[in-house]
Amino acid sequence: MAETSDPSDQFRRAIDRVCEGESLAFDELRALMAAVVQGAVSAPLLTGLLVALKAKGETTEEIGGAARALRDA
Repeated sequence: MAETSDPSDQFRRAIDRVCEGESLAFDELRALMAAVVQGAVSAPLLTGLLVALKAKGETTEEIGGAARALRDA
């Protein structure tokens, strides 16, 4: 399956991975949250990712990536 740069597709894939217990990398979370700051992601997708991360338990890499995106905004 070819990778896509569509933020919605990236969020869906990330949600699926987190729901399977996988942690996301610093740069991956940074890119996802940058898309949020740019308004490229719907509220339901953002909610899905945040709930999945909370249920799995956020890693320091994930928190750091999100924080970096917000600082860079």
